[in-house]
Amino acid sequence: MKYEKPCTACNGSGAVISTAWTVFFERVDKLKKKYIAEGLSSLKADEKAWDEMRPSEPDEPLEHDCDECGGRGMVPTEEGRQILEFVEKYLADKRRNSDNGLP
Repeated sequence: MKYEKPCTACNGSGAVISTAWTVFFERVDKLKKKYIAEGLSSLKADEKAWDEMRPSEPDEPLEHDCDECGGRGMVPTEEGRQILEFVEKYLADKRRNSDNGLP
């Protein structure tokens, strides 16, 4: 029985690229293609696009923890989720009893 599986949101890495950086990379790529269409070599077009776009780099980390898996890279399977719910139910009961002075 498998109780967890790789997260599909981050492909199991636990991290995702920020939306701002994804948009930034798309803009750099679009600019590079424009320069290639204008006759620059791929290398020169890449350098020129990066030089032009660098001042507008996002002011945030490139990656952040995946919201779906909390940065673990794995998520519970249906069986795993059921076990977690079962354990949480009994832990909650135990906490409730200890708060009331019961064993």
